[in-house]
This record gives sequence, C-alpha cells and structure tokens, in this order.
Amino acid sequence: MTESLRYSYDVSLRITHPAHVPEFFSSSLGRDPRYSWTVGQPRVTRKGAPLPGIYKETYCSYSFDVPEDDDLPRFLDETLTDLAQHKGLFDKIQESGGKAGFFIGLFTGAFNTGFVLSADLQRRSAALGLSLDFDIYGYGGSSDDAA
Repeated sequence: MTESLRYSYDVSLRITHPAHVPEFFSSSLGRDPRYSWTVGQPRVTRKGAPLPGIYKETYCSYSFDVPEDDDLPRFLDETLTDLAQHKGLFDKIQESGGKAGFFIGLFTGAFNTGFVLSADLQRRSAALGLSLDFDIYGYGGSSDDAA
C-alpha cells in the first residue's frame, strides 16, 4: 500500500443461489468466476482435496480490477453503472431465492480513516438487489498512533 493512501480495497461480486449453476450467472454477466461451486456437488478445498458433505448452495465470486487509490465510493459508483445492464439477472436471482452483493475488503492505511457511501450510491446498489458487504482489515497500530 502506498504511504499516501488512507486505505486500499478489493472488490468482488458474490452470488449465492439454491438451484442455478455457475454457468447461468457467468453467461449472463459475460465473466468467468474466480471461485465457484455448484449446489449438490461434493465439497472440496481450493486445492481440490475432499471435504465432508455437499455444497448447500451454488456460489460464484467475480473479481474486479480495482485502481490503486483510496476512492472506494467512486469505484463502486462506476461499477454500479456498468452492472446496471444486468438488472434483469439480479432481479431473477432475488426472485428465485438467491443473493448477490459486493464483497469489499478494506485495508486501512492509518489508525483512523473513513469515507461516505452516499444515499444515491446505496439506492442504486439496492435497486440492483446488491448488498454492500465489508470485511475491514485494521491498521495494526495502536490507538496511541492516532493524532
């Protein structure tokens, strides 16, 4: 992470569904998933080793190329504009018991950082049926480092 950045981030689109297969989403989006599995198939590790049980739902994770900046709201705004053409797909996902959303990894570069997700951005995300899911990875410093 560059010293001047307040934070960095990683964003992916995650879809879970009780019945559809990953190819249904991939063909509609025109993207290949970074990770995927299909409902009813035997569970395996990322390296392919067997795990007990079967997958209870289909899962797909589509990665985005994010810029090396600290303007997550701008990136989400642009990405929502690009994904708006797939509103029909997202509606079908919700109507048939599935879920879709952004998975956002936020890596703080300072003890105290922040940004605003505008009401308009949140409305646009909700209109597509996309949740905003955050995993926040802390600075690792102490509160004594705060100004």
